[in-house]
Amino acid sequence: MTKNYAYPLDLSWSTEEMTSVLSFLNLVEKAYESKVEAVLLLKVIRITKRLLAASRKKSKSIVILKRLVVILPIELFKPQKLKRKDSSLLETKFQFAKELIYEAGSYIRDNMTKDLAIEEKSTFDDLVTNLDKAVQSLMVERIRKVYSQDHIFAEENGLVADINDGAVWVLDPIDGTINFIVQGCDFAVMIAYYEKGIGQFGLIYDVMNDLLYSGGGQFEVKVNDKALKPFQDRPFNRSLIGANNGMCAQNVMGIANLGRQTLGVRGIGSAGLSICRVLEGRFIAYFSNVSPWDYAAGSIMGEKLGYVTLDLQGQKPDYKTRQKIMFVPKIKLKEIQKYIK
Repeated sequence: MTKNYAYPLDLSWSTEEMTSVLSFLNLVEKAYESKVEAVLLLKVIRITKRLLAASRKKSKSIVILKRLVVILPIELFKPQKLKRKDSSLLETKFQFAKELIYEAGSYIRDNMTKDLAIEEKSTFDDLVTNLDKAVQSLMVERIRKVYSQDHIFAEENGLVADINDGAVWVLDPIDGTINFIVQGCDFAVMIAYYEKGIGQFGLIYDVMNDLLYSGGGQFEVKVNDKALKPFQDRPFNRSLIGANNGMCAQNVMGIANLGRQTLGVRGIGSAGLSICRVLEGRFIAYFSNVSPWDYAAGSIMGEKLGYVTLDLQGQKPDYKTRQKIMFVPKIKLKEIQKYIK
């Protein structure tokens, strides 16, 4: 011992007292190693101090551990399931994602009136602009600067990652590129974050209306600061559905048949904003032929509110390829599958 070190024992204590306290401290150490929460350890220490003081006055130090066993629940010294060890890190990432998506939206608004370089990808109506690429580069650069070990799965430039491969960011720099080019509205920026294949949070930013849909996982789903409600059941004949116009026109797997049971079918031209219509209760379901970055963010938020994202065969999407998917209320799935075959 030195005068600068607050050793927990007193040399004037008897052997029995030292043995009792050392045994207790050993239990505390084991509890700490078993990840018992700090607040419980502090509770134990406070009670121990009171018992030590009482036992010294009565010269009955041998009863310390016996009294501890009676007063303290044995669960304190057993491994306990913690809240997510990395919950603070996840909260930080969620806030980072919000700042990033706002920055991306601001960048788009500041540059969208400049001359656009437009390229065709697979077909004449599968377009990409220099702004799509610039926004994605901005987002990727920010993520890699702060979270260099994380993986990125994005629409442009061939950035591919398996969502089961640790920490993965799924990015869509401009969802609804044709709307962006032709109308200058009805497009979104989207971010989804996964850990070992489990969606932690999603964000969809309606850039021109300044509406941020965010949440999922442990986070409440909101549009800006307004919480969104879980799915409220209603009949199809009092509902609209959102769908890809081509799939509906061709009645792919019965989508038009389902549409006839509703008040109508609407096409927005943005998967993200269509999913947001569902989250807000404006559409009862959404059907389209899309890629993982188109539905990743929405699927995470939807799960929190009672929706499920499946392919048209009723299986979980592969999160690798372009697929025909449906975003529907879980409690309506069986009813929907009477028409989607």
